[in-house]
Amino acid sequence: QRSQPIIQPLLAKMPQYAIWDDHDFGPNNSTAGFPLKEASLDLFKAYWANPRYGLATEPGNWSRLSWNDVDIFLTDGRYYRDAYDLPEEKRKLLGDAQLAWLKQELKASRAPFKLVVMGSPIFNPAYSESFAQYPSEYNDFFEFIQREKIEGLVFISGDRHHSDLYKEPVKNGYPFYNFTSSPLTSLPTQIMSAAEQNLPKRVPGTLVQQHNYGMLKFSGPPGKRVLIMETRDAKGKLLWEYRI
Repeated sequence: QRSQPIIQPLLAKMPQYAIWDDHDFGPNNSTAGFPLKEASLDLFKAYWANPRYGLATEPGNWSRLSWNDVDIFLTDGRYYRDAYDLPEEKRKLLGDAQLAWLKQELKASRAPFKLVVMGSPIFNPAYSESFAQYPSEYNDFFEFIQREKIEGLVFISGDRHHSDLYKEPVKNGYPFYNFTSSPLTSLPTQIMSAAEQNLPKRVPGTLVQQHNYGMLKFSGPPGKRVLIMETRDAKGKLLWEYRI
């Protein structure tokens, strides 16, 4: 892939960071029980030059990096993910060590925007792979976020073969956003359940079921920073934008 001439300008011009989801990690909907997960992690480390990979005592590929005044938290949603058939109160997606790390890093961040990047959608109640389907860990995390009054939080995800923007209102607090951006090369969503087609908290006009990619643009003076999220088609035409 990286020897292809068409991609050389992109590789030379800007840094590349990555997370994985099921098809990067193993089989479809793969979880912590995948027997070759250590080999997958070794290959990931060889291919992607992320700033770090998990913790010294806990394997995985999560890490934190900063781009100017934006903090980016890359999470690992597969290495510790429990199977979906486990009882709700027991199953976890991030695992104890990664969740504790993420809380600590978010609490320490002073960035106006904090991007949490996860392979699977966060809030989508119509999709079994979303973070919301792991309620024990999910509720613990969002209770922490609201208790600590952590603002400027934006989630970036993939997995679904379409793009959209989901807005989760928060009583007396900063709303949560989940920008799902996918796919640029794989087959777009052909069939979608009525529940997912009509998600009430999806920002109107943001559902895109064709090849596309996302862009994030940051601007504005200190104290008045602005994030513009965009979805563009495969040729770069702007399909929608949303300003926070």
